[in-house]
Amino acid sequence: MITKCVNHFSTIKELKNGIDEYIHKYDFQKFHSYIGYQKPMNVSLEYLKN
Repeated sequence: MITKCVNHFSTIKELKNGIDEYIHKYDFQKFHSYIGYQKPMNVSLEYLKN
């Protein structure tokens, strides 16, 4: 299964960009139930303020 995902990209640069996009979406756009349906980056920033 991982091979199919990796083979979707033509170059290493495309693969890295795809990973960066996924991480950005995961941290900045996706709400997570384990942290009270908040976005991870918001929780991290709030923690750093205190």
